[in-house]
Formats: sequence, C-alpha cells, structure tokens
Amino acid sequence: MKPRRPLILTLLALGVLLIAGINLARLQQAVVRWQFLDDLLPVSPLYLALGGLVWGLAGLTLAAGLWLRKTWAQRILLPMALAYSLYYWLDRLVFRNAIDHQVGWPFSLGLNLLILAICAWVSMKAQLFYARVSHGGTHGQSENPEIA
Repeated sequence: MKPRRPLILTLLALGVLLIAGINLARLQQAVVRWQFLDDLLPVSPLYLALGGLVWGLAGLTLAAGLWLRKTWAQRILLPMALAYSLYYWLDRLVFRNAIDHQVGWPFSLGLNLLILAICAWVSMKAQLFYARVSHGGTHGQSENPEIA
C-alpha cells in the first residue's frame, strides 16, 4: 500500500489545477470573443489563446503528475513556477502597460514571491517524500510530521 500523499502535495496539485483551469478559460474566452478582443487589444487574440493553451496543458500535466506522485512532477515544479512567473510579469509589463493595471504591482509581487517560496518548500518536502517512498519507507506514517 502506498503511503498517504502529504496534504501539502494535494493542495499544491489542486492549486496547479486551478491555474490550469484559468488558463484554459483564457483560451476559451479568446476564441469565443475573438472579434471583440481584436478590436480592443494592441495584440492579436492569438497571443491570449496560445498562452491559455500552453499554460493550461502544462498545468494539467503538472497537476496530474503531482496527484499521481510522479517523481518528474516534483522535479519540474519549481522550474515551471519560475517560468510561469516570468511569463506573468512579462505579460503584465509589456502588454498591460496602462497605469490603472500597474497600481497593484506591490501586492502582486509579494504574492508571487510567496507562491514561489511555497513551491520551493513543497519541492524540497516532496523530494523527501518520494525518496522515502522509493526506498521502502514507512507504511502510511510520516517520519517527519512537517511533511504530513
């Protein structure tokens, strides 16, 4: 029997799934409202659609990997979080340069740094969990209460 998945990994997988869903909704809305967005935005709606598709599929893949306890998922968690952060800030600074979109940047930066720190912490804890599982470890009991 597999040991219980740590609660933090479950919550992280659900969070990644939520972000994937938001990006898939971005894809869907870009397709449905193509003409409106084309008239409104300085960039093509194709940018919104492709961004939604790429990050939606990447998020679904990562969430499934975390949920199914795949070791590759915990290895790509932090690089993917960093890549998504870079994408978010480039998108925000380049394509949404109106002053009213920049008002909340300190909050966004703080939240982004907090999420990256949580991803780094969870990634380290996941490495311990996967190492324990792959080496026989305990049967459903966590040796380290912080990871449970």
